[in-house]
Amino acid sequence: MKWFLFLLTTSVASAQLFSAGVKVGTPITDAYDVVTGRASFVPNAKRLVIGPTVELRLPFGFGIEVDALYRRQEYEYSSGITNPINGELLNSRTTSGSWEFPVLAKYRTPFPLVKPYVVGGLNFNRLSGVKQTLRCLGGTCTNPFRDVSHRNNVGVTVGAGVQVNALLIKLSPEVRFTRWGVSNFDVTGGFGSALKSNQNQADFIVGITF
Repeated sequence: MKWFLFLLTTSVASAQLFSAGVKVGTPITDAYDVVTGRASFVPNAKRLVIGPTVELRLPFGFGIEVDALYRRQEYEYSSGITNPINGELLNSRTTSGSWEFPVLAKYRTPFPLVKPYVVGGLNFNRLSGVKQTLRCLGGTCTNPFRDVSHRNNVGVTVGAGVQVNALLIKLSPEVRFTRWGVSNFDVTGGFGSALKSNQNQADFIVGITF
């Protein structure tokens, strides 16, 4: 009986100390800044942010949260030049995954059911699976990949939200803003066209934790 009470007490204490779950959201800002000349870039970034989350809870409403968030990025490029063989525009399509690993300090108010909170810290980014398909005069071909200027990135993230305790789960709608140190993609084409990753990033994210 004593062992059972010890294990139960340990489990409850552990559950109060750590929480885990998933975060799902959507970007508020555009993934790219685009300037269009004769040639053009068409962003087509996917509007989904998703990944696991864990939190270490500290006394007095403080905590440390670590996430692993994934989003899909994509854009197309049209040169404005027509292939004389088949009449198609010469263009390319670039796709990439983007992983973000925010490490955030958190403070939540001590209210019982609805707890407003703020977060702030560093965000680490890594591009994965970058792929570019180029359509040229002879059909599909390859060229040196020059669109990526930085595969790794570091930024500062701040945010605010509300934690709502609903039975066994906690719902946490939140707005986050990240200022990245550099642009992952930085492209300057001919005829004055350009595409650049937006260094200012805002997201709406809902956390579901246990």
